[in-house]
Amino acid sequence: MAKEIVFKKNNCKAVVFNFSPGQSLPLHDHPFTQTFALVVSGEGLCYTEDKNFPIKEGDLIQCGPTEKIGFENNSSSNLSVYVTLVYIEEN
Repeated sequence: MAKEIVFKKNNCKAVVFNFSPGQSLPLHDHPFTQTFALVVSGEGLCYTEDKNFPIKEGDLIQCGPTEKIGFENNSSSNLSVYVTLVYIEEN
């Protein structure tokens, strides 16, 4: 899996993840962030603590600071996911 930080300023960071077939990013969390993941190309699976579901180009996934998320490319082509992390203050 290739990871490239494309933007980082103040309370925001954007990262592109490129997954080859069979690659994955394990279930993990991002405390104090709202996370938005846009599937730029390809298809695969998204994991949360509650469910696993298929994803494809154009899908947008959002998760909050207490949720866990992961991705898997279970297809035969590449999968690219653009992730934006917006840091929020602790309540």
